[in-house]
Amino acid sequence: MTVNKIKVFENKTVVQPKKILLLCLLVIVNILIALLLKSGGFQKMMNAAICTILIAMLFNEQIALTVNTLLSVILAMFLSDEAGVFTPDAVALIISSLAGGTVAIHSCKNVRKGSNRAKMLVPGVVAGVVGMVTAFLVMWTAGEEITVCLEGAVFALIGGGIAAIFSAASLPLWESLFGLITQSKLLELSNSSSDLLRKISIEIPGTYQHSSTVAEMAENGAKDIGADYMLAKTAALYHDIGKLRCPE
Repeated sequence: MTVNKIKVFENKTVVQPKKILLLCLLVIVNILIALLLKSGGFQKMMNAAICTILIAMLFNEQIALTVNTLLSVILAMFLSDEAGVFTPDAVALIISSLAGGTVAIHSCKNVRKGSNRAKMLVPGVVAGVVGMVTAFLVMWTAGEEITVCLEGAVFALIGGGIAAIFSAASLPLWESLFGLITQSKLLELSNSSSDLLRKISIEIPGTYQHSSTVAEMAENGAKDIGADYMLAKTAALYHDIGKLRCPE
């Protein structure tokens, strides 16, 4: 079902093997981290947000929400009993992972609006907080002791922290390995305080002013026709960068 949904609604992704490979790798990495946590006795820290936040940033919310649902079920299966029945812990995990992951994915929209990479920590923290509250309520409703409920809530919060650190730290790596230009990367490049733009403004100020004007025109034009205005703006800012070496 998940594959068919991606094929129908995200056909541009399907026809790019590089993106399919990245998508599969992120899911596999999430599962491996979950298995590692389980082997260490920290299975309650397992969280689908570890990869779905990255998918939201590198792809889009539609794919991220689909993968989040699939992974939440898979991770909960790791906590099922020998008969394959979901235990209270498994139910708490699937619900908290679904809730936390969904809120985290939607919070990625706000992350793209800023040029500060540190904001990448926000979705993971959000996933942890929502997961903590949800896990506590689910386990408490299931009749678990208050200490068990609190333990599950704390572990869910830590799981969100792991997702926050992993997504923020590894995003540049995935961008570099697969040659992807994300909105956050474009925002970073178009920031006037970046080293290269600052160098242009100091060494060739006339060209910098010209490029800034062209960038504004490109951004407005792209918005009018529904194109990627951040890509147009960033490209325009750097279109005369060669003048740093050859001003004439």
